[in-house]
Parts: sequence; C-alpha cells; structure tokens
Amino acid sequence: MKKLIHARVIFLVLLAGLFASSCAQDPIFYHISMETELNSPVIEGSPQNIVITSYGAYVWTFRGSNVWSFEGRWGWRCGNLPSPGYPILGLTAVGEDLYAAIYDGGSSRIMSFNTAAPGAWQIFASVPGQVVTRLYSAGGRIFARSQPYNDIAVRNILRFPVGGGGTHEVLRSEGIGNTLFGVAERPNGNILLATSSDGIFQLANAGAPPIPVGAAPLFSVGDMNMTTVAGMIRTGNDIVVAGNTFSNGRIFIISPGDATQQGTLPGGNLVFTGGMSTWLRFNNNTWEPSLLLLGVRSLDRVPPRGFLGYRELHLNASGNVGSLPVTPFSRPGDGDISSVGNPARFRASLGNRAVEDIVQIPPTMLLTNPQSPPADNWQPPVFASTAREGLWVYNFRGTGGEGEWNADNNTITWP
Repeated sequence: MKKLIHARVIFLVLLAGLFASSCAQDPIFYHISMETELNSPVIEGSPQNIVITSYGAYVWTFRGSNVWSFEGRWGWRCGNLPSPGYPILGLTAVGEDLYAAIYDGGSSRIMSFNTAAPGAWQIFASVPGQVVTRLYSAGGRIFARSQPYNDIAVRNILRFPVGGGGTHEVLRSEGIGNTLFGVAERPNGNILLATSSDGIFQLANAGAPPIPVGAAPLFSVGDMNMTTVAGMIRTGNDIVVAGNTFSNGRIFIISPGDATQQGTLPGGNLVFTGGMSTWLRFNNNTWEPSLLLLGVRSLDRVPPRGFLGYRELHLNASGNVGSLPVTPFSRPGDGDISSVGNPARFRASLGNRAVEDIVQIPPTMLLTNPQSPPADNWQPPVFASTAREGLWVYNFRGTGGEGEWNADNNTITWP
C-alpha cells in the first residue's frame, strides 16, 4: 500500500513539473489555443511575385493565365483583367502599366496593360529564341531574366527599349551564376543588377551601355559572405541584398558612397527567400517606413513550430537601415514595433509557412485622406505568397491593432 501511495506522489510531482516547464517555455498548448479557423487563401496554389502599380496590386500564379487584382476598395477579383496569354512567367510594373512575360513556343512575348484605363493587353516586345522567366523594373525601364531556348547553361540579362518595340539589349550573357535576382535604382540614378552568384553589377543609369565582357562586379558574393543572392530591394537611400550561405540567411546593405554593412539571420538552417517589402505605420502625422519584412524558409525537413513566415528589420523614419544592431532580425510580434499584434497567433498560422513574396498594400490606395490618423490603430493589409499554400492576407479587424491571417472571409477593411 505504501509503495502505491509513493508511486502516486511521484507521478503527481512529475506531472506538476511537466506543466511548470511547459509554462516557463514557449507553450505549444498556448499556440494551439490561439489558432483560429483559417479560411481558404485569397488565391489557391502557388502565387508568384506581387506587383504594385499606382492603381492597384496584382499577382499571378505559377504557369497560370490569370492576373489577380486588388484595386483599392473593390477587393480581389480573378480574371477581371483579360488574360495576357498562357503561361505567364513573369510580372512587373512601371507607373500604372503592368508587364507580363508569356512563353510562346521557344520564344517569349512581353505584354503590357494600362491598369488606369483597362482595355486589352498589347504586345510590348517580342523575344525570339529566349525564354523569359522573370521581369523587373527600375529607372522607368523593364529588365528580364532569360535563357536561350536551346541552351539551358546560359543566363541572360535583358533590357527593353522605352515604349516597347524595337530590339531588346543583352546587358550580360554568362553561365548559370548570371541568373538575375533583383534590379534596383540607387539615389544617384545608378542601376544595380543582382545575379545569383556572379555578384552585383552596376550601370551608370537605366539606359547605360551593356556590361563589358569580363568586367568585375561592384560586389562579389565573396564580398557579401554569401554563396547565392535571393533578392534585392531599395528602402530609403539603402539597397538591401538578401542572400544565403549553405546554412544561414545573410543581408548586405549598400549605402550611398558604397558604404556597406552585413548581418546574419540567426537560428541555423533558416534562409531568405528573396521576398521583401517595406512596412509603413502612421507616426508623426504621416505614414513612415518602420520595418523591412523579409520572407524566410527552413532547410530542415520538419522545421520547429512557428519558425517560418518572415522576419522584421527595423528602419529609421527615412526608411534607411541605419546601423545594424548585433541581433538585427526579430520574429513578428516580438519587437516594440511589429507588423502583427499577436505573436502567438502569427506562429500558429503564417509562421508555419515559407513566404516567397510579401507586400504591404500602400495606405494611399485605401484611404481618401492618408494624412488623417486612422481609426483604432488601423494598418493596411499585408499580402504574402507561399510556395504551395496560396496567397495569404493579414487583415486588420479593428481590435486595437490586432489582425488575423485569412480571417473574416478575407474581406479587406479600412477606416
């Protein structure tokens, strides 16, 4: 009998210890309790890069033929734009004009569409013998990543003439390391071209001559302590290059005068996808850039719960990175300024998905008077493309700054 009593006491002590330790750590039961029933994504499948024009936001799905649109207060609509063709392999924008790359039997066509005065897609340029797999824009010009239809070992960087038509230019033609992963315009008008592993090349301006054969990059991947580049974006006066080693994400900041600094994504086996967006909040009677959002994915087959989604990097009021702290990145909800109101809810939802691209919808697209303080700490929605689980939306619900992913039937709210 005494042995039975002792056994029960030991069991109760162990059980109490288990609950105490689970409460002292990051409690999985709490995260489960924070899970809300998610609606289906805004768009099913594998949405690609999200593009912003002066009139709306647009996204396409991998090897699809539809361009989905979010045009201010009218909401998301599939197929409201005429199809530019099949399959779509790239999308970008300049001003109010959309540009789509279409595969055309061993060649490519670049189609254009005016979003402010919708009509039919127009042929902007033809690219015979080339398969265009991504479009970028900077300095008012369209750039493209392509490869010859009959030579998979070659990667080209293309530039198209203003207004379309005519003949495209090949800015650089090399091996697979020349795969284009980003284009950005610096404050002085220089254009940076980010390649996967050949480095960052610079043009004097958007219309400058092609890069000479054998020319050295402005910065090599070795200079940036990376093995590959994943993406590039301008924020304020800084250019942020996101890349990876074999086990960690890395960022490389290029400031005016070619001043640079670097940072490492902590956690191990966590890398950047290349999707990035500035995030604005209303402060000092204006919408000022406060964060840079960077999509991440894990190299682990089964990553820790709530480990994915994206990371946040603080910006100053001018949108510049400033001096990187020792630990520059935070998980959403952990910092004093964050794009989400509840970290546990984030980790129970989008925090379990790899984010390939991410964009905050500009507040000017939703507000009739962007200079007035928004009611209830309202924030513009954030859209995130996942690899195979559709397009997600973080929708503000008017609850003191706390929103949810894919909630309320994905209805967009604004003051």
